[in-house]
Amino acid sequence: MISIKVILIGDSGVGKTCLIQQYTSKEFTEEHITTIAAGDKSFKEVKVGEKTLKLEIWDTVGQEKFKSVNKIYMNQAKIALIVYDMTEQNSFNNLPNWYKELKDKNDSVEIIGVIANKSDLYEDKVIDKEEGENYAKSIKAIFYETSALDYDSVAAAFEGLTKNYVNKKDEEERKKTEEERKKKEEEDRKREEEEKKKLKLEASKHNEDKEKKKDKKKNDGRRWCFIF
Repeated sequence: MISIKVILIGDSGVGKTCLIQQYTSKEFTEEHITTIAAGDKSFKEVKVGEKTLKLEIWDTVGQEKFKSVNKIYMNQAKIALIVYDMTEQNSFNNLPNWYKELKDKNDSVEIIGVIANKSDLYEDKVIDKEEGENYAKSIKAIFYETSALDYDSVAAAFEGLTKNYVNKKDEEERKKTEEERKKKEEEDRKREEEEKKKLKLEASKHNEDKEKKKDKKKNDGRRWCFIF
């Protein structure tokens, strides 16, 4: 089974822990949760096509209150969700800082999602969907709106990002296989050309030796004529 590390980053209070709880156990706690357990992580198995993947979903363990997270938390994550609260402007304004934090501390992340959380409070939103989509586009991320009250919206984000990761890896593998095929074809072509050159050289040398023998035979015949 393929294991993938997934991380969630963003300001404190945007609902990261609630999203994880809803996705992994279909539970929701209305009270604000401050995550304090070091290395807190949850697991979820996901099927994409014929592949079964194990998502290792890491919570920020409260570090986001300091506007920074430990490099160990970021390290080797392949999928990152940058979460903001659509009813809280500062959480959206801080997205570039979280994106920079991610890029500074992780060189292995391959798929990024920008998550506009608390869509159940849509009437109280202060950030339009278009703003979120435009920011996501600017960093080549995928945009989702979620509510920790709604499992389907949360699953759509996690599983949509996972599917994009799998598709990306499949495409990379396809390209690698294609490159290896082309490389082998080129090597075979060069080998065949070298073999042809070798055979041609051998044939030329054989004909040359044959002509030399023929000339020698003629010369020997002439010498006998002179003797007699």
